[in-house]
Amino acid sequence: MDLDTGTFARSGPFELEEVTEGNRTRYSRMSLSLQPARHGNTQAQEISESEF
Repeated sequence: MDLDTGTFARSGPFELEEVTEGNRTRYSRMSLSLQPARHGNTQAQEISESEF
């Protein structure tokens, strides 16, 4: 939710990987902006409150 405008938004899906190697677990390395950012790595689109 954008606290300035009161609108809701969602981004596209993304996948993370979890790999077990012996007695250890390795995870995908990913960086994701949780808010809109100039030249950010995710696109958000406005949704209704019922879709939230």
